[in-house]
Amino acid sequence: MSIVNKGHEGDGSASDSLVEGKPEADEKEITLCQTITEAISELRDLSKRVDELSYYTQAAFTKAINKDKSFDILHKELSELRANRAFEEQKSFICELLLIQDRISNYLNGMSVDSNDYAFIESIQGEITALLAKKDVSIMPRNSGTLLDPTKQKVLKTEIVDSVDKNNIVLQVLRDGYLCKDVVIRFQEVIVGLYKGDNNNES
Repeated sequence: MSIVNKGHEGDGSASDSLVEGKPEADEKEITLCQTITEAISELRDLSKRVDELSYYTQAAFTKAINKDKSFDILHKELSELRANRAFEEQKSFICELLLIQDRISNYLNGMSVDSNDYAFIESIQGEITALLAKKDVSIMPRNSGTLLDPTKQKVLKTEIVDSVDKNNIVLQVLRDGYLCKDVVIRFQEVIVGLYKGDNNNES
């Protein structure tokens, strides 16, 4: 009887031990799941922060690049403005010299070559020409019989011509034009041919 009771007691204690151990295992499993869940959540938060940091870093980098570009553009525009202003000031001075040159030429045309003052005045004209050359100013060629170039020539007068081949052809140069490198300082003033065709006959 005592053996049976002990056996029953033994079976009972072993069974009780298993029953008591199962909740402990469940609790550990739950704790592990919670830890994993929390770790995943933290990783997600960390990933989100990294993305935000990457976004703000990229935005700051882009802003810095745009700032540099804006500075370069501003610097370029200021440089061009200074260059244009300097050129305009120089252009004004050159135009004054050209007017003096015109007056001297007109004066010489009305003088006798044998005049005592002719050589002196002509030397002044030569000095002005040399000064203009130092400023990279050159006179346009007087090419009568060529097609009008509106980028360099200005029409002051037209003359009726009898052939379409002479239409817009330079017939005469009235005043010299000048270039500063490739920029027109003063347009060449010309007379060009104008062909009206049948309209001219009707009139």
